[in-house]
Amino acid sequence: MMGKGQNQRILPYLLAANTVNYGKPFKLNTAEAVAACLYIVGLKGESQAILSSFSYGEEFIRMNHPLLELYSTCITPADVSRTSEEHISSIVARQQRKEDNAVLKRAANERSGRIGGERFSLLDRRWTHPYTAQSYPYSLQYLYLYVQVTWMIWTCHPWTTMMRKA
Repeated sequence: MMGKGQNQRILPYLLAANTVNYGKPFKLNTAEAVAACLYIVGLKGESQAILSSFSYGEEFIRMNHPLLELYSTCITPADVSRTSEEHISSIVARQQRKEDNAVLKRAANERSGRIGGERFSLLDRRWTHPYTAQSYPYSLQYLYLYVQVTWMIWTCHPWTTMMRKA
């Protein structure tokens, strides 16, 4: 079920241009839906007249122009439905290719030691000292941490205190 009302309008894939649902597919307001219907059946002037009252009217036509033209060439409702489904499946396939390419690029970067497309090295990275707010290379952070841990173990561990007393 599409919504709360009894009489749902069934329109092909179009993007909303209104300020509430901008860019969302199938979320047209009434003015956009009526204008889309008029455009699809060939009443383009009337469609633009309805949308001219709204700040997003021109944007709606600009965003959906290729689809509206494609739908207006269809003869039957089944043609419109098939065209809409083909367009949706092409969007899904394009999105899947984009995600696959991102995964492949990320894997290639990990294999080559790159992060974000740039060569990664601990010596190139910097960190800020928590007390002095000075910036140091990451390699010094590990040295600083090693010295702190060693000092803590040497001064606090019971075995080391016995060794110092002996």
